[in-house]
Amino acid sequence: MLESQTLWTLRILMMNLRSCSRSVK
Repeated sequence: MLESQTLWTLRILMMNLRSCSRSVK
């Protein structure tokens, strides 16, 4: 259960990071 939430958070964080990088570039 906890692992699932962590994975979700990681996925969202990664997506956000990618979006930020794209925005900066």
